[in-house]
Amino acid sequence: MESIDASVIVPTCDRPEELREALSSLAGQTHGNFEVVVVNDGGGDVSGLVAEATASLGGRPVRLAPRGKCSGPAAARNRGLAVARGAVVFYLDDDDVFFPNHVAVHMAAHAAAPEASAVYSDARRGVVSRDASGRESVAWSVPHSREFDPDALLVANYIPVLCLSHRRERLTQAGRFEQALPCLEDWDFFIRLARLGPFVHLPEATAAYFERGLGTSVQERSGTEFIETLLRVYARADALYPHDKARLDRVWQGRLAHIAAMAEATARRCEAAGDWSGAAMAWENAARHAPTPERYLALARVRKRLGQGQKALVAMQLAAACRDLVGGK
Repeated sequence: MESIDASVIVPTCDRPEELREALSSLAGQTHGNFEVVVVNDGGGDVSGLVAEATASLGGRPVRLAPRGKCSGPAAARNRGLAVARGAVVFYLDDDDVFFPNHVAVHMAAHAAAPEASAVYSDARRGVVSRDASGRESVAWSVPHSREFDPDALLVANYIPVLCLSHRRERLTQAGRFEQALPCLEDWDFFIRLARLGPFVHLPEATAAYFERGLGTSVQERSGTEFIETLLRVYARADALYPHDKARLDRVWQGRLAHIAAMAEATARRCEAAGDWSGAAMAWENAARHAPTPERYLALARVRKRLGQGQKALVAMQLAAACRDLVGGK
């Protein structure tokens, strides 16, 4: 059997139109020798769409992985990995698209740097909004584009999953996606890949992903769960470096600042939604991890709105103390 250069794993669940667009973007790839593995994560039948894709992909194999119950992106990607045959693995969610050169530029980078643990490029983010008349518009940006920094990766993820590819053989040492994590499973996987060696960054947008309206990203949908999972990923990452205390010390302040920023963003969303109890919890979390006068004042304001006068006073006192420390008094 002819060897296959790459496998593109496409998890999907009840988004047939988006899946059609994702598969269409694969049909337009300039690189010829790759397979597509569609993983139906417990949704409706997609065999018709797979047949369409097979006809449009110019002889490139399109396979449907064994169907399973709806179990989330980690399990779906792992099912795809179990049947993938390509030397290099790519990941494409059903609501994302690859630009025509995506597979080609990644494969060239792997050929030029066979020792790299992974290759990643940039992606355009399209935030889709709808006005009162129902007309949709898309605001485009490239929110993530940075050179590989293994310490920074221990603080926060800066690589969208559709941007990264890796040699399939790396799975032997890195393992697969952690199915026990409710989110951030891609970042957890990247941390384990990075332990094997450096990534190659291609500073070019070769793919696009979409967010519809507000609150569609993982951290926006569930702030509390996101932060709890973030702490679990930190603990799992630290276990990989039990004898590298200097490195963990280097990233600690960055982690505190990151947790605080996530908590503050959650607090602001809670306020906008009128969830004052949630806002109080989030502001308290933000101030605890990275104290600033502004965060304590925000907490005091929310406590006062909740009728918690004594707690509001304590927050104001903490704001004053924090201001004194910042001012060097």
